[in-house]
Formats: sequence, structure tokens, C-alpha cells
Amino acid sequence: MADGQADDAIATDSSAWPRSIEDLIESWSRRVGAVEAGHYIMADRLGRANVRLGVPVVILSGLIGTSVFATLQTRSTIASGSWSGS
Repeated sequence: MADGQADDAIATDSSAWPRSIEDLIESWSRRVGAVEAGHYIMADRLGRANVRLGVPVVILSGLIGTSVFATLQTRSTIASGSWSGS
């Protein structure tokens, strides 16, 4: 048999499986499709939440780090006596 004929024989032979098994497989297929859709919906939602949380965290970390180093620089300038206040 050629490959095309074998595929046709498999596709048209409905007596290969009992109806209960076919129903079970169809049920699983529908359930897997629903779970897959839910997975992608949740992945999109969490991806947006990652950006909404991640961008402010990066900005705040940069500001806090800059202010810490600026404070340390000011304190070292005051301690060395080169600070001239009014």
C-alpha cells in the first residue's frame, strides 16, 4: 500500500476503536483545547503584570541607588573638610 492509501484507510476505518474510546479521546481533546486556551490567556495576563511591576521596580532601584551614592559622596566631602557651607 502507498502512504496515501494507508492514511485513507486509517481515516475512513471507524471500526478500529470502540465508540466509547472515540468519545473519550474527543472529550480529552476538547478539555486539552480549553486548558491550552486558558494557559495562553494567563500567560498574556502575567506578561503584562510583569511589565507593570518590573518597570517601576527598575526605575525606583535606579533612583534609590543614585541617591545612596550621592549621600555617600556628600558625607565623604563633609568628612574631608572640603565642604564649604554658608
